[in-house]
Amino acid sequence: FSPELPVNSSGNRNGFDTQSDVYRMLQDYEEPVSAPKQSGSFKYLQGILEAEDG
Repeated sequence: FSPELPVNSSGNRNGFDTQSDVYRMLQDYEEPVSAPKQSGSFKYLQGILEAEDG
């Protein structure tokens, strides 16, 4: 959930109509886009996992 997205729907989860195509599109869009934002944390966790694997 990105705080910069407008929250102007009434009473729906996170301000979105969860049944709408727009909501599903945003959900699909968020997944790949979130990777670069968290790349630092991901690389850190990946390093830990690789260290555990040996």
